[in-house]
Amino acid sequence: MMRLVLRLGEAVRRRAFVTGIAGSAAAWSRGALAQETERTRRSGVLMSLAAKSASPRSEFPNASTTGVLDGTILTPWSGDLLSSFDGQIINAMDVKGNIIVTHDNVTIRNSQATNIFSEATADSLTVEYSTVVGDGAGGNSGISLLGPNATVRFNDISHFENGIWLESSGSLVEGNWIHNLFWNAPDPHIDGIQIPGMGSNIIDVIIRHNNIDLDVATASSSITMTDATNIHIDNNRLNGGSYIIYFGGASTGCTCTDNYFGERAFGYVSGAAYAYQMYSGNIDGATGNPLSLP
Repeated sequence: MMRLVLRLGEAVRRRAFVTGIAGSAAAWSRGALAQETERTRRSGVLMSLAAKSASPRSEFPNASTTGVLDGTILTPWSGDLLSSFDGQIINAMDVKGNIIVTHDNVTIRNSQATNIFSEATADSLTVEYSTVVGDGAGGNSGISLLGPNATVRFNDISHFENGIWLESSGSLVEGNWIHNLFWNAPDPHIDGIQIPGMGSNIIDVIIRHNNIDLDVATASSSITMTDATNIHIDNNRLNGGSYIIYFGGASTGCTCTDNYFGERAFGYVSGAAYAYQMYSGNIDGATGNPLSLP
């Protein structure tokens, strides 16, 4: 119960923080950053993305396949950066603060920031090949998704309480490296990906081919959810947690397939709804033996 109260308090604080920032920070204009031309995107960034993602599927994401692309020259930005129009592309930025998205179809690509946050009004956000590093001092999340239909792929996320806070139905989380999570508190609740519930039923999410590598001594779970529906967890490396996956509340219709389960304090899966999900093809990462779950 105490942890539930903490999660609710965190969400309220996060929304209050964003409201305050949005009221005080100046949104950057269309001309503040040069938008890429189609030729530049095709010949430069997108070709680089393809080259970096060409590693075999059997190799789980790591420093060489995630984060800002090698050789990128980043443009410095001091303070928080707010989106300013639908369809905006934020590319090759070094933001010494938070990127806050309130518009539809925004793409954050090949950039780094202290935090990335999408409000509930922001539909179809894409975050790719970006590096998000926190200071470990506050109970925040690396990438927080409140708007629907988000795509989060090939990112390097570290030094937060939660790697990804996911209140985004219809989203795809793929190819990310979530590691070295940390919160400087007596009782941290560290999760790689958290779907919090909190009165909303998050549905139709794909969590595929990520490397969630957490400290067993401090992590709560690699993936945790409450009252979620049709969450598909496929071909991930999941290391760390009291239990590696929690299916809480009335979670239903979820699949857990072809994952590599690593170290854990007590077990592989738990939660009020864990027995009602579908499991197949999962492997004990230490032995290589098939797992019979739940």
